[in-house]
This record gives sequence, structure tokens and C-alpha cells, in this order.
Amino acid sequence: MPHDESLSYLEKEYGPQTFTEDAEEGKITVTGECPRCKGETSKTFRVGQPGIDKAAWAGKPATMICACGATHDRPGDSDEAGCGAYWTVMLQGG
Repeated sequence: MPHDESLSYLEKEYGPQTFTEDAEEGKITVTGECPRCKGETSKTFRVGQPGIDKAAWAGKPATMICACGATHDRPGDSDEAGCGAYWTVMLQGG
């Protein structure tokens, strides 16, 4: 399904989602499709000090918000771009 940029902004919680994860030294980047507007979104989580085993983050929940880049009629004072959806992903830790 293509990205629906016509949706108006609405803060709405979605259940846990499965996203692709890319782990590098000190960070985990989670990427996937917003469950509401279907736009590509990603978020990078800092996982602590360099040298910490990323596997220690396996199974830890993390909250994501839509960051698809579309305005979705967000309030004018907002510095974010996305439809307002938010959800939880379980970090795998790479």
C-alpha cells in the first residue's frame, strides 16, 4: 500500500510492530512502514557506551512515532513531520 499523505494528523497508538533493525557501535536504527499512513519511517536509539554488547538490548521495548516526513496537517508549531501514530517495537539488539 502506498504512503497516504492525505491523512490528517491524529495521535493514535498502534500495537507492537515488527521493523527492520540495523545495529552499529552504540546505536540501533529501526526502520519500517508506519502502520497508519504506510510511510517509511525510522528511528535511531542510542544504546549506551561504546563497547556495550548490543545483545543486552534484545527484547527491550522501544517507542516509535511516525516520522514519514509528510506534514499530515500537523499543528503549525510542531517541528516534527508524521501522521501522529506511535507504537512499540521490541529491540533485537543486533
